[in-house]
Amino acid sequence: MGQVFDVDEYEKGRWKTAVEQQDTHYQRLGFSAHEHIDASDVRKALIVRSNWWMQRKSQADSGKNNPLIAELIPHFKIAERNLKQASDVLGDVDQRAAYDRHIAAAGAKAAEDKLQEFIRFTLRDKILTPTEKNDLLDSARELGILRERAEELIRQEMTKTGSQEADDPLAGVAPQRDPTTPVVHVSAARGGAARSGRRRKYLVFVAVICFGYIAVKAVIALNYYLEGVNKEMAHQGRNYNPNYICPNVQLDDAKGINNHREKHEEWFTITLTEGCFGSWVRPPWNWKTWNVDFADPNQPGQYYAIWYDSWPDAVGLYYPGHSPTADFQDHMVMYSLGSGRWRLQGKGTLRYIRTSSTPFR
Repeated sequence: MGQVFDVDEYEKGRWKTAVEQQDTHYQRLGFSAHEHIDASDVRKALIVRSNWWMQRKSQADSGKNNPLIAELIPHFKIAERNLKQASDVLGDVDQRAAYDRHIAAAGAKAAEDKLQEFIRFTLRDKILTPTEKNDLLDSARELGILRERAEELIRQEMTKTGSQEADDPLAGVAPQRDPTTPVVHVSAARGGAARSGRRRKYLVFVAVICFGYIAVKAVIALNYYLEGVNKEMAHQGRNYNPNYICPNVQLDDAKGINNHREKHEEWFTITLTEGCFGSWVRPPWNWKTWNVDFADPNQPGQYYAIWYDSWPDAVGLYYPGHSPTADFQDHMVMYSLGSGRWRLQGKGTLRYIRTSSTPFR
């Protein structure tokens, strides 16, 4: 379900999760990657955060200035894009599953990279003792790497560097009668113990920063994946013209072409216009919740965007099978900032279907 949106915490700095590159989609919307969430949870998390950013942008546009607004000004577009992208991915079961797989794959690769750093440091003298090998295997376990895979990485690095396995130094062995050997054995033991101690300290230190390193690597890998997804979707909406209203829209508004406010119907359709936003769409007054998707989802190249009344920018693009479910309570921001109406742009025909009613006008 995610944490309850805390406005004070968000204003104190949590807003940076919407704009900083290393944060995941889960962090942007206040979720943990290990908790169960559904599309309605994602939608609610998006709405409260988008509302917060729109209010701050309205303050900036009206000339209000304070340290927080001044810090936010360069980030409005980035936050809008990142929050929408997080909502699109986490709100769709298939995209979220692919996203989770990429996180896991990137994390596994980063973990192996870190273990290889440990191995190279340990083999800098081209010797691997049993104690050092056990230390490396313990580090692999902490990094989530299977023992067999860790041993394989160790063997590969030993072959590459020409290293050999050797016994641990004889620490604590009683000196021999030969007056020359005790000094050599004790010195070797102390030197070996000191070397092993330094390596242990290094391993502990690096393990502390390991998980942060893994997260950064995972985000970098995910950027490549999402860039490919965005390019594919951008092809579908290549004629999309953001924030541009059709020239004849005032005449259509006067005719009420898409105004279903006073009608009693279970569903209605809207024919979309490419390149500009059409006349105001208003659902019947007694509709509380509804679903929306393309009337024929199998037609190629379909997409649409929504521009809510009083919103500074449109939201979208949406594609067949990936449309938002409009819920009156979840979209209170729409009704509080505007008048319960919106414009559409895109290609295809949308069908709105009522799912519940309200007796209150």
